[in-house]
Amino acid sequence: MFRFRPYTIDDYPDVMSLELRALDTKENFLTTHSIDQQVIHDSLYATDVEGGEVYVIEQDREIKGICGIINQDIDGIVWMLTSKEFSEDAIKFYRESKRLIEKWSKEYSLMFNYILTERTEDFRFLEMLGFHIDTSKTLQIEDAEVYRFYMQGR
Repeated sequence: MFRFRPYTIDDYPDVMSLELRALDTKENFLTTHSIDQQVIHDSLYATDVEGGEVYVIEQDREIKGICGIINQDIDGIVWMLTSKEFSEDAIKFYRESKRLIEKWSKEYSLMFNYILTERTEDFRFLEMLGFHIDTSKTLQIEDAEVYRFYMQGR
């Protein structure tokens, strides 16, 4: 069973012990130049400093990931990091994700981020949540290619 719940400081040890999926680490390294637990710390820090919200992703009562939105005035940068142990029960995970995205869409004018062009298996999920992936414009960050994905809110 999946559950998204607000992150608390008590979650910090469990969150920092997550062993992230390789593509999550690669994607975040492009913008933060951080790896492994530093990626998690930097995501928590940016959300705290800029404002926003952080949620832990629980699966069978264990933390398997973390996600959030970083406040950028009226817009928000959405992000998610999941562990190698994370296994999708696609329907339940989609439902919980959709609830959170719908909540944020009422609070932000635009939600966005970037996704590696090689993460094609994640495109459908983002599109089901209501995001548009701009595949017409490939952006280069370091030695990787990314697409911007976004959703109008409010």
